[in-house]
Amino acid sequence: MLVLTFTLLTCFSIRETVSVKSNIVFVLTDDQDLMLGGQIPIVKTNKLIGDKGMLFNSMYVASPLCCPSRSSILTGKYVSSHKAYNNSIVGGCSSPEWQKTQEVDAFPVYMKKQSYTTFFAGKYLNQYGFPATGGVLHIPPGWDWWNGLVGNSRYYNYHLSVNGTKEAHGSDPDNDYLTDLIVRYYIKRR
Repeated sequence: MLVLTFTLLTCFSIRETVSVKSNIVFVLTDDQDLMLGGQIPIVKTNKLIGDKGMLFNSMYVASPLCCPSRSSILTGKYVSSHKAYNNSIVGGCSSPEWQKTQEVDAFPVYMKKQSYTTFFAGKYLNQYGFPATGGVLHIPPGWDWWNGLVGNSRYYNYHLSVNGTKEAHGSDPDNDYLTDLIVRYYIKRR
């Protein structure tokens, strides 16, 4: 009995608890409507990622509208709870009220509490960056690196909030194509 007790105690004391956090890459696509040709760009993405073993076979949405859907993703709530009813500031999209009541408990805040490093690049919410929503100085809580597109989606001739500083981008394919710029920002900050 003494040997068994010693063996069990030794096993428990030797066993080291190692906590390894998973890397999480969250890909959010928009306007994937079949009738409007929204699936065409995803073909290349599926080729690049799918050939390595990651496929996007299922899609889920809480709302067919952009801002309410993104708000649901960020908060984990249905539209009736987060109250971003449409793509306008008056409708709750990135409104000061939404920022005050929903952003403070959103997914990136939770991830920071779990000691993750967070990086955002691209379109946040349709009305992000406009003066009525705090302008480009407003960086939603929880993000270590922020590269938020001001307004709606564009690949050229857009403005970004880069950690609260407004950057203007033009139409030069080598320097301004939004997707390539996001990749460069990510690599630079790794």
